[in-house]
Amino acid sequence: MIQRIQTLWLMISTLAPLYLVKGAIGKFTSAGQEYYRIGFRGIELHNGAKMEIIQSSVAIPAMVILISVISLIAVALYKNRKIQRVLVLIAFTISAGLLLLTVYHTWQIAGEFNAGIRFVPGLLVPPLLCLTTLLAFRGISRDEEIVRSYDRLR
Repeated sequence: MIQRIQTLWLMISTLAPLYLVKGAIGKFTSAGQEYYRIGFRGIELHNGAKMEIIQSSVAIPAMVILISVISLIAVALYKNRKIQRVLVLIAFTISAGLLLLTVYHTWQIAGEFNAGIRFVPGLLVPPLLCLTTLLAFRGISRDEEIVRSYDRLR
């Protein structure tokens, strides 16, 4: 199970979204001491010591949890490559949705609140999830091709 490279990719796509539970996906600075943040619960306004949720989001937590759970299940189903491929495609679709949602919220905050984006590590998580799920899918497909070639040799 661990010898296969797709297991490594799936473990990364299982653990990386968990960073977003506490960390920020995006951080935006505005005039003064306040800054905006795309977090696990939605868009937040941090004004000094107090924090206010401007726009609550159910989609971000749902996507983050689903990606982690589906990737973990796909790791456990290493003997059934067909189901594993389907699960990885579902995880990729959800990851792409999270990436699009992040881009939308970034565009919304930059336009609506006239705030500039600052780099945070969480900004790399949605593209990383898309990449790791695609690499896992490629590894599973290669395994399937190898098994088929051995079946032809018998």
